[in-house]
Amino acid sequence: MRADRFAGFHAVRAELEDGYRQLLAATTAGGALARSELDLRTDLLFGLIEGVILVHRSDPERPVSVFAEATADAALRIAGI
Repeated sequence: MRADRFAGFHAVRAELEDGYRQLLAATTAGGALARSELDLRTDLLFGLIEGVILVHRSDPERPVSVFAEATADAALRIAGI
């Protein structure tokens, strides 16, 4: 995965992760976080979203609304809201 041919993927992924960081930082709770805490919460949120995708693939019959609600709840908790 670290080969040069994946450089584009890694760049887009880093851009997406930075978007999550900016969204978290823009919240009341996120704006008060130290940089290291913001980085940790960004990593956790990013991991949550990637994990939800994998879980959904393993159980595609589960309603998307269930995933959406549970994911939103978890994301807000990670954000400290």
